[in-house]
Amino acid sequence: MMTPSKILAIPLTLFAAFMLFWAFTYDDQYSKFVIFPVILLGVIYVLSPQLDWWWYQRFPRTCRSRSVQYWRSVLSPTCGFPEWRKINFGKKRRCSG
Repeated sequence: MMTPSKILAIPLTLFAAFMLFWAFTYDDQYSKFVIFPVILLGVIYVLSPQLDWWWYQRFPRTCRSRSVQYWRSVLSPTCGFPEWRKINFGKKRRCSG
C-alpha cells in the first residue's frame, strides 16, 4: 500500500535522479539542483510516521462493513469469555465512564 509519505517522495526521487543524470551527462552545474530534493527526501523520511498519522487522522480510511464486523468479533476483548461474562463486561464498560 502506498502511504502518503511515499507518494510525496516519488516525484522528488524522480526529479533528483533526473538531475543527477543530467549533471553527469551534460554539465556539472546542474548538480546543485539535486541538493534541495535530497534534503526534502530526508525530511520526509524522518517525519514519515507523523505525516502518515496526520493524513489518516484527516482522511480516515473506510472499510467494508463485513470485514469490520469480522474483525470486531475476532478482536473483541471478550472473545473467549462465556456469555454471562460478556454481559457483565459490557455493563462495566458502560457504567465506568
